[in-house]
Amino acid sequence: MGHSIGGGTAALYAAKYPDRVLGALLIEPVPEAPRHYIRVGIFNEDWTVRREGERRNGWASLDDLRKRLSENNMTKSWTPEVLEDVLQGETQVRPDGRIEMKWHPNAYNLDDMRNDVFDLRDEAPRMTMAVMVMAAATNNLLKSHLEPLAQALPRGVLVALPDVGHNIYMEAPDTVADHARRFFLQGE
Repeated sequence: MGHSIGGGTAALYAAKYPDRVLGALLIEPVPEAPRHYIRVGIFNEDWTVRREGERRNGWASLDDLRKRLSENNMTKSWTPEVLEDVLQGETQVRPDGRIEMKWHPNAYNLDDMRNDVFDLRDEAPRMTMAVMVMAAATNNLLKSHLEPLAQALPRGVLVALPDVGHNIYMEAPDTVADHARRFFLQGE
């Protein structure tokens, strides 16, 4: 299972080593790179870093971040378990002592991202295992990238979920588990 950039990575691994992967769940996968990073505003069209010098978010403590995530429209639906997992596993302490999310764009290796070239639609035929592509129904790449990806998979299916955002597995973990269970264990 992989989410976002991790979904792209999981798919590339599955395409390269199909004999080592029994099944794959790709949640909101990055469908191509590096064009995707221009689309989402990490790079400008000329490949310069768009967000260079951008202020990095930070919170004085985990409690401050917990409060922020509990009130944010995109994250307030997370279960208490998901919230605590994020706070414990997806944060880091900056040198100034403030708390930062590990997924902030400034934490990425932008040179690697700029040089990492792939399109999952081209890799799909080599992913011979059962593959579920899961996305928010509102994902603006659903028709242009994710549906064609799912159609190119020999044993693939696309699940578009309503009322969720990019962090589907955090917003609706039981729904993700139910769909995965039915697909991988029951063949639905």
